[in-house]
Amino acid sequence: MSIITIPKILREKLTDEGANALVEILDKVEDRSQAHTAETVELRFEKRLTEETTRLEKKIESVRADLEKKIESTKTDIIKWMFIFWIGQFASIVGILTAILFAFFK
Repeated sequence: MSIITIPKILREKLTDEGANALVEILDKVEDRSQAHTAETVELRFEKRLTEETTRLEKKIESVRADLEKKIESTKTDIIKWMFIFWIGQFASIVGILTAILFAFFK
C-alpha cells in the first residue's frame, strides 16, 4: 500500500478527521482496484492456460496417432520377415535332410 500525503491546504479545509477519512476511502479504492486487477489477470491466465492445454492435447493426440500407424507398419514388416525367415529355414532343413537321405541311401 502506498503512502498518501494530503497537501496542507486540503488538510486545512477538510480538517484532520476529514483528511484521514479521505485517505481511508482512497486506500479502500486502491485495495478494490488491486483485487479487481488480480481477478482479471487470473481469469485471463486460466483462459490462456486452458487454450494452451487444449492445443497441447491435440498435438499429443496427433503424435500418438502417427506413432500408432508407425508401430502397426513395423509390426506388419516384422511378421512378413518372420515368415520369410521361417520359409528359408524350412527350405534349408528340407534341403539338408534330402542331401543326407540321398547320401545315406546311395
